Amino acid sequence: MATIAQIQIAVADHYGVAVQELVGADRHKSIVFARQVAYLLCRRHANASYPEIGLAFDGRDHTTIMSGCKAAAQKANRDPRLMTHIIELERRIVGDFGAEERVEALEMCA
Repeated sequence: MATIAQIQIAVADHYGVAVQELVGADRHKSIVFARQVAYLLCRRHANASYPEIGLAFDGRDHTTIMSGCKAAAQKANRDPRLMTHIIELERRIVGDFGAEERVEALEMCA
């Protein structure tokens, strides 16, 4: 099981942004998507509730986290390239696991 902080660091590194940008208020498209991916991975691999994730992302409301998690899952399900990014991040965070479990991870928030 990963921590929210570990996931934030991995996602920030993967997308080439600072952790402060990831958790901050910046609404640039690339940062918003990275942030949504981080929400999704926190929900799946940190076993964190939406309010817990919100607190770790500059006090965001749990409904923002829910919406972002769902948006990242939907985008990844439509775009194989984005799915590949999420799978790469999951491998980095928790190691390799089967394709069925990767799909379950995304359907959890869709």
